Amino acid sequence: MRSSKFTFTSGRLVRASMLVLMVVMISVYIIRQTTTGPYGTDTSMFLTGAHILTSGQGAGLYDLALETKVQSGLDKVAVSAFGVLPFNYPPWIAMFFSPLTLFALDKAYYIWLVAQWAILIGLATSIWSYFGKQHKVATQPLVMALFSFVPIFQAFLWGQMSIVLLGLWWWAFVSWREEKWSQLGVAIGLAAFKPQMTILLVVALVAQKRWRALGYVVATQAALWGLAMLLLGPQILLSYIEMLQVSSSSFGKFGFFDSLMMNFRGLLATGGIGPELSVRIALLFWALSIGATFWLWRKPWSVATRFGMTAVLAVLFSPHLYIHDASLLMIAVVCASVAYIEQGVSPDFRWIVVPLAALLVALYSPIYLRPLGITNYGVPLILATWLFGLGAFFWLVSSRERVGIERIEAAEVSYQP
Repeated sequence: MRSSKFTFTSGRLVRASMLVLMVVMISVYIIRQTTTGPYGTDTSMFLTGAHILTSGQGAGLYDLALETKVQSGLDKVAVSAFGVLPFNYPPWIAMFFSPLTLFALDKAYYIWLVAQWAILIGLATSIWSYFGKQHKVATQPLVMALFSFVPIFQAFLWGQMSIVLLGLWWWAFVSWREEKWSQLGVAIGLAAFKPQMTILLVVALVAQKRWRALGYVVATQAALWGLAMLLLGPQILLSYIEMLQVSSSSFGKFGFFDSLMMNFRGLLATGGIGPELSVRIALLFWALSIGATFWLWRKPWSVATRFGMTAVLAVLFSPHLYIHDASLLMIAVVCASVAYIEQGVSPDFRWIVVPLAALLVALYSPIYLRPLGITNYGVPLILATWLFGLGAFFWLVSSRERVGIERIEAAEVSYQP
């Protein structure tokens, strides 16, 4: 077995640094959570869809005029200031949020916030248990990184579903490694509320000829859409597709601002490329990332390496992605750790400290950019996201050179400082 370069001294320093980052991140989050409150968040968008359903107007779920009317009743100040945030998710997401229509917006937001925290803690517990069986030394840095990651806390503040997506991709990864094809298919099928990202996992299944898992993806989606069309009528599918077209062609309205996106499209906008051209180029590179995913899954590398690379491609080249969606990059870090552990090598977490800190510093760029007369506050956050994503990708590239077995017994792994 190879001995690791991850020395006790460096390991202790890394853990101490990540502990500081975690404490700072959680402290900053608590301050922001108590000062910003529940209004002006994406929760109003989800509740808009839910209220339309529960009021018996489900056929108009994607009608912008109806959405504006309903959302104005929920969060009038935010709609007046920023415009309506259209509900552009599949109809079953509105069904998922329907129980929250029993409460006012502020109470609904905090109930949803508690649910998200429960999901994140459950995810951390699952990771802790999973790695505890194979490599206990990797567990602490991974969990601390999870609770230090800016995109995750932005998902809390925005009331978004990115933590749910993160949990579903984790479930898909574990199921793939353990060859539980039915669970893998269900996880991917449920994760398809972000189709522009989940399509990469579907392509991976095709490349691997995992037809059983693909069958469960189709069955899961058929069940969800079948229920939606049964309750709302068959035209709801066409209405959803039309809403996606509106989302992809809207610039500077409906909450769609390419300069605030953390993906390749946001990088192009940062470089001064106009929104119409940037979205065309971004769609081209998204298509290329789909092709790259197919190529990746034809290579004889470990599942961990390929799954992690797929997560990075899904984040960096998705045509529509904000900071909270970048939470998925944490899957890449977990996968890279597994890829090294499979070969009996302790993961070296030193690389992750600087990108984690850069994200936290970039989040508060107005503090130091405003005195300099710079108003584009999204640039540091975009660059920090790409620093993290590319760092994770190259860590995965390094792991691919050491093709190891897919599973190792806990007794075969030892920590050698």
